[in-house]
Amino acid sequence: MGIGVKGDNLPKIHITEGRYVSVIVPPSVQTHEITVLLWNGLSSSTGHFQSIIDTLNFDFPDYLSGGDTRWSQKVYTKGKLAPDTSTFVTDIVTLPLPNPWKRNVRVTDITFINDRKAAVSTFEGDIWIVDGLKGELEMMSWHRFASGLYEPMSIEYFNGQLYTFGKEGIVRFHDLNGDGEADYYENFCDLMQQSAESYEWAQDMVISEEYGIFISKGGGLTARPGISKEMIPGFRAG
Repeated sequence: MGIGVKGDNLPKIHITEGRYVSVIVPPSVQTHEITVLLWNGLSSSTGHFQSIIDTLNFDFPDYLSGGDTRWSQKVYTKGKLAPDTSTFVTDIVTLPLPNPWKRNVRVTDITFINDRKAAVSTFEGDIWIVDGLKGELEMMSWHRFASGLYEPMSIEYFNGQLYTFGKEGIVRFHDLNGDGEADYYENFCDLMQQSAESYEWAQDMVISEEYGIFISKGGGLTARPGISKEMIPGFRAG
């Protein structure tokens, strides 16, 4: 295992106990671009690794421009209006099943963007945008906005941006190039403690202009053998 650095303000490398590597960047009032390289190979090949470091010319990606579109296809579905005009009726919004990516769509929450468009979160970790929720529901279009989340159980649309609350905390999404997909998943808040217990999960989130964000989450119940330490009878750490 090898580690190398390159740049105009080289950090210091500390190895502790022969297994932990710390890279400490010196303080500076200037902007610096530093590259850290990790290498795994035979000790007899360290010269080759050094030559890679010496000849490397790496430009940091222009991430502010956003990335390429991953899910360009849309899924079209047809809904069904309630047959009567009672005070409370239930219209049917058909889910995007099947879809080109063979994703299951187990809906956990929905938030409305406007009077015809909504964002839907799924237990599988996707966010879908559905358009066409107005009128006769003759044709609704679904496209994937984000993926890879950890059981997002709540989604909110606030001041033009989407937020989810899942086991990783609160995530805010940024579509940097306007292609309808999230390019940057911002770790908006992870202050809430979250263990790996299956009986501990994110539940709900409400965003208020005046008071901020309210969340509710399940506790670590001792309902079966678990991972974390039992703190008091019936409850585990987390």
